[in-house]
Amino acid sequence: MTVDVTPVLPEAAPRTPTGPVPDLMDVFQLAEYLGIQPEWARVLIRRDEIRHTRIGAGRRARYRIRKEWADAFLDKRAAGAEPPPPPTRRRRKAGGQP
Repeated sequence: MTVDVTPVLPEAAPRTPTGPVPDLMDVFQLAEYLGIQPEWARVLIRRDEIRHTRIGAGRRARYRIRKEWADAFLDKRAAGAEPPPPPTRRRRKAGGQP
């Protein structure tokens, strides 16, 4: 008598945000909602392509994005808006001067 030991793997679930989408999202929740990396979400925010607000001051400030603002960004993209150029990195000048 032989026993079949082939593992049964569950089917992959479609990628969806975990739980309900909050009305006010941070960068990580926005990235998950849009299906992009958090760093790319920050780039879009810094370029003012996604409406946002800052909570706090200085370097410790945090971005917050309303769901309506993220949806408006998606609608603008769906309407055929030009995609942004890829992010560029600033290079230091020779001699270590910025």
